[in-house]
Amino acid sequence: NPNPNPNLMLSVYTFGENQAYRTSAAGRAFSQWFYSFTGVPLVPVTGRWGLPWLLPTSGEYVHIRWGEPVAVGPPNAAPTEAQVREVFGRYTRELRRIFDEHKEACLPAAVAAKGLTVVERGSGRPRSRL
Repeated sequence: NPNPNPNLMLSVYTFGENQAYRTSAAGRAFSQWFYSFTGVPLVPVTGRWGLPWLLPTSGEYVHIRWGEPVAVGPPNAAPTEAQVREVFGRYTRELRRIFDEHKEACLPAAVAAKGLTVVERGSGRPRSRL
């Protein structure tokens, strides 16, 4: 019997990454190259003392907030663009809800005031080549 429950995607938002970690032009170039080669996003960042990913910059904190699960429906090896956009819309609505609910407590006021911008890149759905 097929599972009657839809698959779920858990929404999570990490607050404070831009304040706690630094990127460099070389790191961004490496990230673009790595993505073009593998299809896997990688964000090389440095924190305290220039160490990668380990410790946030002094005085900065990272806050992780979990949202509600988003139903994605049954497995579909070839979803239509409309189906992908529907799930993406539900996912981004939940991200916005998480952001709006926690921004004042988890971000500096000036950063929270800028709001959340979600950027959709490309029309295709990249797949990992690893």
